[in-house]
Amino acid sequence: MPWNQESPMNQRIKLVADWLSGNYTKTQLAHRFNVSRPTVDKWIARHDGDLKSLSELSRRPHNSPNKTDDEILSPDGLRSSPKTSHLGVPGRTG
Repeated sequence: MPWNQESPMNQRIKLVADWLSGNYTKTQLAHRFNVSRPTVDKWIARHDGDLKSLSELSRRPHNSPNKTDDEILSPDGLRSSPKTSHLGVPGRTG
């Protein structure tokens, strides 16, 4: 069998279209698109009528619990260090 040359987005569109046609069960779609049944459930649930709903979501976290506190950052947003002056030049002050 040749490698699948179709983009994941196109496969998701076809999967949802096949589900909406009513001709396939979720298990049949999972076998047809070579994905797990929970993946079929995920893409069907995510579909809201807009193609953008089938695109990948960002993996960026909503918050960063280990972020450096604002008090530690200097007013210009750069970290201050005892080895650099306020000008950012090592060994020179004022």
